Amino acid sequence: MRVPRPVLAEAHDLREAIDACVAAVVASDPVPAEAVTLIDDWLVHAGGRPQLRLRDGVPVLGERAAADSPRRALGMIALDAAQMLGTDDQRARVRICGSDTCSARFYDRSPAGRRRWCSMATCGNAAKARRHRARRREVAAR
Repeated sequence: MRVPRPVLAEAHDLREAIDACVAAVVASDPVPAEAVTLIDDWLVHAGGRPQLRLRDGVPVLGERAAADSPRRALGMIALDAAQMLGTDDQRARVRICGSDTCSARFYDRSPAGRRRWCSMATCGNAAKARRHRARRREVAAR
């Protein structure tokens, strides 16, 4: 789908608003009202978009595909963010990667809710390897 340049700019603004909310929630700071407003403004694009079309000569009421509109896709992203940030149990699992070299935001789906890294295969493994090398250097220095 081709996305007009102004919509890309709006997508960037939405991403920044979501990030501001996530950072505030993780830090237990007040969430910026303007970020919440921007996310809320996108929710109107997330709703159903009815479409009446013919199927075998009979009118059928359905919903338009998400690919019909880049703004609808952004509206769905805003809806996901609103559902994640707008409920206590969801909000409690929002995280920022604990790696020194990464700042990815993620939703902790682990059973215990104690995940620290966006990906164990990348950030988690690198952090554990750094700690292991540091311990070996410490032992060798003794």
